[in-house]
Amino acid sequence: MEDTFHKAVLKAGKFDCAYLDNGVQYTSGHLGKACAKLGIRIVHAKPGACQSKGKIEKFHQKVDQFIAEIRVAHVHSVEELNRRWKIFLEQEYQKEAHAGIKEYYESYGTSVPASGITPEQEWMRDERGLVFMDVSVVAEAFLHRERRRIDGAGCFSLGGNRYEASAALSNLEVEVAYDPMEMDMVTVYCCGASPVRAHRMEIGAFASKVPPVPLGMTGNIPEASRLLDALEKKYKEDHGQMARALSFGEYGKEAGSHV
Repeated sequence: MEDTFHKAVLKAGKFDCAYLDNGVQYTSGHLGKACAKLGIRIVHAKPGACQSKGKIEKFHQKVDQFIAEIRVAHVHSVEELNRRWKIFLEQEYQKEAHAGIKEYYESYGTSVPASGITPEQEWMRDERGLVFMDVSVVAEAFLHRERRRIDGAGCFSLGGNRYEASAALSNLEVEVAYDPMEMDMVTVYCCGASPVRAHRMEIGAFASKVPPVPLGMTGNIPEASRLLDALEKKYKEDHGQMARALSFGEYGKEAGSHV
């Protein structure tokens, strides 16, 4: 949900208000803080008021229609799926008259064309200018933040990973800002110090797991004896050389008897 809001703000600009359901993904503290930093007000639907969420339910019906159509199209890649969805959204959903828009204007006594009003027409009718924000400002607003204590080696744990910050921050409590969609690098903030970029640590071969115990040292019964196989191989090589030597000696004796 946060990633969707992030992309929506970058693509269409900052909006004044977001009308959301009461699901866990919509009441997330991170989402509320991000929108507050961007000046976006969040309003939640009244619990049990199904009629207040009719538009999104109608949208879900259009999504179901798209899914039914895309199954027939035999799409085999995410890129193709996204491309088809964009076309469907702009050519079908946005250009189809919505009864909800018509009812809104009629409730204020405004006449509406018989053909209705499409979302695209309503969007173009709005005379307010779009407010686009700097990419870095939007990214900063959607960062997650958690408190961590740096250990004696200047490292800390986050999300099951180890990060290397700075030995200068050893044994200090810091605030870590990170993008949950990209955890390779995070930013560490400490009072009185400049922000530090911490990289995720890659555990090398020198600290790899303990190598497996040889089969002969375990309780498992081996399927073959490497010692006996090696002795047999050596036996064949030695006797092969001896057989060739004897064969050459017999050849010399036979040749001498005819001299």
